[in-house]
Amino acid sequence: MRTKSVCRTILILSASFFAVNSSEAQTTAPAASAARPTAVAKPATDFSLSIEPRSVINFSDDQLNELFDKMSAQYSRNAVLFNNIGASYFERKMYEKAESALKRAIILNNHPAFLTNLSIVYETTKRVPEAIATAQRAVTQSPRYARGRMQLCELMVSVKRNNDALICYDELAKFAPLDAMGQTLYALSYLRLGNNDRAISLVTPLIRDGQPIPLMYNVLGYAYYQKKKYQQATDAFKQGVELDPESPNLRFNLAMAMTASDNRVGALSQYSFVKEQNPEMADKLYRYLYRDKLIYVDDVTASKKP
Repeated sequence: MRTKSVCRTILILSASFFAVNSSEAQTTAPAASAARPTAVAKPATDFSLSIEPRSVINFSDDQLNELFDKMSAQYSRNAVLFNNIGASYFERKMYEKAESALKRAIILNNHPAFLTNLSIVYETTKRVPEAIATAQRAVTQSPRYARGRMQLCELMVSVKRNNDALICYDELAKFAPLDAMGQTLYALSYLRLGNNDRAISLVTPLIRDGQPIPLMYNVLGYAYYQKKKYQQATDAFKQGVELDPESPNLRFNLAMAMTASDNRVGALSQYSFVKEQNPEMADKLYRYLYRDKLIYVDDVTASKKP
């Protein structure tokens, strides 16, 4: 059973998020003599500190590129602005530039927010091992930084490191309440480890009390299916399909639950939907539905070689 990818948002920070040294400390050279003091060169002011960090959201691509290139050329130390440039690149799906900007922010300030953002870029570009390593750096840097640990937990779920995911969510819950998605992925980890009752106990209140999402019904339905409660599984998958009619996973699971409860007609009704979205999955479903069907053959047919 697959899960839908979780929508990621890179954090854009304000200048007040943490202190940024706006100018390098002046250094004074010792006087050569009392009568003739030595002139001291005043360091150049970082031009980027005059730019409101969140303003880059509204920059055009050309303006964003120009700002990033100028900051890089002048060795700007404005980590917040580098981060926000990276976030803006990410929103525009310019992932290579987003990575470059975020790495500059991290060089200047190894803050967990920047590390978490970089992890999201890696995940989005399917560089999962790097995403995990970077999220782990964020958690090591700040063990109680909820956003970083949440990113790490979700990555553990995505690579099916289920025991690690449970440990991760247990740690997160010690200092931050799990949101609905976190609770659902937590339940999914229990489900994958065979603890169906625990999965059911986690997602059922979410469905009753909040705004359910398709994944909740998928987890619930699969847990009931594993417990051989096929009608309850069918009901759960049906509700999931109502929320997400285009999901081949939910429709496939619904067909499987219907087949298990001897509703072959209902299962076949899902086949055309699955075929449109995922032909490979539809073929698997078709073969499952007809695996117990024998073909009657006459003597003439039997005498012919295929």
